[in-house]
Amino acid sequence: MSAMAWAQPGERVLAIVPGFASDLEDAAIPSLRALLLDLVAAGVDVRVLALRHPPGPRDYGVGPLPVRALGGGDARGAHRLLLLERARRTAMAMARDVDRVIGFWADEPGWIAVQVAGARRVPGHVALMGGELAALRALGYGVGLQRLGRRLVDHALRHADRVSVGSAWLGARAEAHPALQQRQGAGTAPPIEVLPLPLEARYRGEVAAPRPLPATDAPLVVGCAASLVPVKRHAALLREVARARRGGREVRLRLAGDGPELRPLTALAAALGVTEAVEFLGALAPREMPAFYRGLDVHILASAWEAQGMATLEARACGAAVGGTRVGAVADDLRAVPPASAQEALQFEVVPVSAKSTMEP
Repeated sequence: MSAMAWAQPGERVLAIVPGFASDLEDAAIPSLRALLLDLVAAGVDVRVLALRHPPGPRDYGVGPLPVRALGGGDARGAHRLLLLERARRTAMAMARDVDRVIGFWADEPGWIAVQVAGARRVPGHVALMGGELAALRALGYGVGLQRLGRRLVDHALRHADRVSVGSAWLGARAEAHPALQQRQGAGTAPPIEVLPLPLEARYRGEVAAPRPLPATDAPLVVGCAASLVPVKRHAALLREVARARRGGREVRLRLAGDGPELRPLTALAAALGVTEAVEFLGALAPREMPAFYRGLDVHILASAWEAQGMATLEARACGAAVGGTRVGAVADDLRAVPPASAQEALQFEVVPVSAKSTMEP
């Protein structure tokens, strides 16, 4: 997908984001950094307002991208309201001469984007990028679990001139949102565009040929690159490894990522008797990720929710077979079991993706 689907050469764009990389090797949302750098390379004048990350207010540059960071951190409650107002005022000043405003994520950035775009009388684009439409109470995941978050998303979708998603799967959920349903009834709803984030430059060029899967009597290396949080459902992967090993298959699991589920998952691996078959690698630097993917036979995302699923696309670019639950990019392109079936027994159908896959951003 060309960067020109987002903006045209010569345009001036204000991009509002929850957080942004502090440099070219920062692991914070690398695919978003790749998109904005692509826009700059195509002749778009992009300026970035980062609400929460990196810490501490400052102005800096990431390559040719100028970034203003507010350093909001984990501001909540009244502090969150103050951050939103400070961000709105800052964005208003940064947007004096822009041609469009894009809010990446529909809650805080989207709310600010439509406020500023309306005041400046320029198009306001809201890009759904994560769990803005989710409310998975059992997993503690989704903006829909927050009263203020729901109001911010509702306002953004009611006033956006343009709405985009990273996958058709997410687009179907956006179409069902009450704000867009009401706008459709009134004939004022913008079409929902599927605009995936691009792969980083390190994954581009000649896509690696898909590697054949090992024979059933040979060891199988399965991996997953994702934060260790409940919504990613690494526990299901551990259970599947245990099931496969009980059935006589030599399976090893490599997990790249860190998070609050590390201790519970380590304990679960021990309880299942697969400690020796599981490697917790921690958070890897972006430059280390291609080697991680190349060391896998299969990459599987067991997530209950994915707006797009960049790890799936990265793994595919490195030649691994990919699979997962029917969410995000996996749902768009691969046959996979529904998430409900995967919660206790992860019986994935693994698909070696060909170079002609429609999953290419």
